[in-house]
Amino acid sequence: AGQETRVGGLMQRASAEDDERAPLVALTDRLAGRFVLAVLSLAVIGGVAWALVAPDRAFTVVVSLLVVTCPCALGLATPVALAVARGQAAAAGILFRSTAAIERLAGIDRVCFDKTGTLTEGQLRVATVAGQVPPGLIGRLAAVSVHPVSRAVARFDPPAGRPLATDVQEVPGVGVRGVVDGH
Repeated sequence: AGQETRVGGLMQRASAEDDERAPLVALTDRLAGRFVLAVLSLAVIGGVAWALVAPDRAFTVVVSLLVVTCPCALGLATPVALAVARGQAAAAGILFRSTAAIERLAGIDRVCFDKTGTLTEGQLRVATVAGQVPPGLIGRLAAVSVHPVSRAVARFDPPAGRPLATDVQEVPGVGVRGVVDGH
């Protein structure tokens, strides 16, 4: 329930903070406004010119000009594209606080990942072991923890039905300690 609550809270915050308009959306809105004014001006000028040259075609030319140059696509395409990108990212487990955050991704030139690798794979694995440890000993301690590194160790060295560690303490930035078979 805690994770659902956390995810639910993130989603609520993301929805509330999406009122922040992405700079690209604001720019397209401004451009669309100017574009509409220019298109209407050209339509009026074109309509007057065609009314003088061929009055029977003037209406068709004006309507054609308005249909072809409709700024609706410009005004709708950007917010729709950002909304779709945000939805696809959410489906992949990536949550953005706002669509403006998606737009800011274009300016990123470096990405740093945490040492656990949870950002890259979401599931750690043990690659090598240094030293000699009786099988199942570390896994019995790690199986009690919810930390991603402990989970990887527990999968690598499963407790195999033996009693788990007792008096377990997770020390932030240090690790896990506990008692296994009285040690």
